Parts: sequence; structure tokens; C-alpha cells
Amino acid sequence: MNILRFILNLQFLVLTSVTCFCFVSVARADNLPFIICYENIENIPYYYGEGNDVPKTKPGLYVDILDLVSQRLKLNIVFHRAPWARCLKQLELNRVDGVLAASFKSERAKYSHYPMNHGKLDAERRIVNKSYYIFRRKGAPISWDGKKFNGTYKVGVQIGYAIIDFLKKHNLTVTETPSVQRGFQQVQNNRLEAFATLEEIGNTLLMRYPNRYSNVEKVTVPLTTKPYYLIIGKKFYQEHQNLSESIWNELAKIREREMPNLLINYSVTTQ
Repeated sequence: MNILRFILNLQFLVLTSVTCFCFVSVARADNLPFIICYENIENIPYYYGEGNDVPKTKPGLYVDILDLVSQRLKLNIVFHRAPWARCLKQLELNRVDGVLAASFKSERAKYSHYPMNHGKLDAERRIVNKSYYIFRRKGAPISWDGKKFNGTYKVGVQIGYAIIDFLKKHNLTVTETPSVQRGFQQVQNNRLEAFATLEEIGNTLLMRYPNRYSNVEKVTVPLTTKPYYLIIGKKFYQEHQNLSESIWNELAKIREREMPNLLINYSVTTQ
């Protein structure tokens, strides 16, 4: 059994044996552990810091939002950081209960649940909308007019990112890299003509490391804009269906009513 999950479940069993002798999965969680994995690279304003640790101050919008969910549903949320592909794999293996934040892919839906409404994806219960952009080497000819590229190029993407299929459909050669930083460095060093990533991640790297990536620029037209969700593992959803639905409902309420105030801490706006 996964060590982190074993410890959390043991704590939960001790707690419930003291306070009550049974647990019924309802909309309020009674301190049920819920392990969420999110990426270990910075993505301002959604999450800050690099590595496995969650910053104690200003951890990012996602953590702030989920802290509110935790308080309102009495859910014991535990954050776990890892590379994106590893987060998804851990969800597939039921080593974590949820992953932040994922666009829809049918492959991911095989091992996780998205919020649905009458059998259709419920974008009203997303966390945010996000856009992918091309970040190219300065002077590189690659461009995107909103519908098509002006040629065929070799473009980098981080392993596991949803934009890979989109690029392949537009006849680009895709090179997967272990991180966005690695991909930007290849663009900087003329090993790639461009790199596709989420706008916030690319902007953060250009802002934080202007000298390191002095030869990289953003193409101004977005490749695509999609809703992004907290996806919940099959096992957790099956055991706590009502609670899972309540989590998505609370996320939607917070996004609509409280996100503007939360964003004041980070001096940015989002959708």
C-alpha cells in the first residue's frame, strides 16, 4: 500500500473510532483524507514554488481555493507535488485521489472522473480556463494565425501535456521534454524552433529568467483555450460519489463568487 495513503487512512480510522463508530459517505467529509497531486514547477498564479514543497505563504490560487473547499466540506486535503506525468500515473494507480488541473482527454477519463451534467462534460464546474501558446526562438519563421501554422516545424512540449495531440493534427513534429525549462533551453540554444506550453508557465519563465531565455518570445495568438478541472480518481469517486460532486460544486461557487478576492493576493486576473 502506498505509504502516504496508509498513514492518512490510519489517522482517519483513529479519528473516527474516537468520535463515532461508523462513517457514511455524504456531502460532508468528516475529515476524510483527500490526496491531491499537482505539478512541481511554478505556474503563476495557480501554484508557486519549485520542487515537492508547498509554500507556506502565497502557495497559489489552486491551494487557496482547495483550502476553502476543505473548510466547507470538512475534507482533510493533503497536497502532493510531482512531475505532471507522474501525477497522472499516480491517479491511475489510485495512489492519489485527485489531480490539479487537467483539461479533458478521453485517455484520462479511463481512470478518472470529470464533473458531468446529464452525460456531458460540465464546464461550469471547471476551476479556470487556460490557453496554450507557442514560444519560439526570436527570428524563427514559425507562426500561427488562429487556424493553421505557416509550415511544418519541430516543436517541443512537456511530457504528458494535452496539447501534443493538437500539434500532431496540425502536422508538426513533436519532441517531448521532461520540463518546460528544458524545452525553453533547447529553443534558446537553437535545438528547437519553438515550444508549446500554457501561457502562465511560459510567461513566468520569461519574467523570472530574462537573461537565460533572452532568445525566446511568445507568439501572440493562442493555440487553444480550454476549461481545466480537478479530476478525481475512479476509486475515490466510486466510494464517495456524493462528496466528489460536492467538491466540484464548491469549486464552481468559489470560482464565481470568491476568486476575484483571492486573486488580489497575486495581483492578477483570470477566467
